[in-house]
Amino acid sequence: MGQKVHPKSFRLGIHEDWLASWFPKKGKHFAPYLREDIAIREHIQKKHKDALIDSIRIERRGDEDIKVKIKAQRVGMIFGRKAKGLEELREELRKIVEKIRKETKLPQNFTLDIEILELRRDEVSAAVIARQMAQQIEKRVPYRRVLKRALATIMRYPGVLGAKVQVSGRLDGAEIARKEWLREGRLPLQTIRSKIDYAFDEAKCTYGVVGIKVWIYKGDVFEKDSCSSQEK
Repeated sequence: MGQKVHPKSFRLGIHEDWLASWFPKKGKHFAPYLREDIAIREHIQKKHKDALIDSIRIERRGDEDIKVKIKAQRVGMIFGRKAKGLEELREELRKIVEKIRKETKLPQNFTLDIEILELRRDEVSAAVIARQMAQQIEKRVPYRRVLKRALATIMRYPGVLGAKVQVSGRLDGAEIARKEWLREGRLPLQTIRSKIDYAFDEAKCTYGVVGIKVWIYKGDVFEKDSCSSQEK
């Protein structure tokens, strides 16, 4: 049987970049940093799942500086009134990092900054589409309608050459789990220069969990484009 690879990890270092940009001073610091990254991402995704988050990028400078860049569609839900939501999130993340550093005996003197980036209106995101699909399935919208609506929404965006949406599990509460998908246009997963945006999400329903996968083909990235994007 053919083996599948994550479309983004397959293209890392070519035209896809890592979502964590740091390197530990000492090898023993790698595991605690990784724990911090996972805890930060999980907390943001859980607290602001309705903000339709596209990506969470974490940058570090040594042990002291942590910068979290959140790219989302509904940034107002993260900021809150008079940016109180942002301050609250910063304090919560600081406590999470402090707890991990206390357990792992890492330095407690650090700064944590959060930068919020808004997803452009003409920019389509697989993560955002997958979250919207999950919200609809949780509200008991029939899965076929969810698939058709999601695919139509994706194909309306400029620059999209193809897409695939998939749901799997006990669809509409059926006793036997199955997989259903729709595809339109091209989707060259094995072509490394092809820019594939991929995301996975879950809809938690009373009858079980429904897995959601979204692939979006946004054209090819050639050497000049790849170099310029990495320089940025």
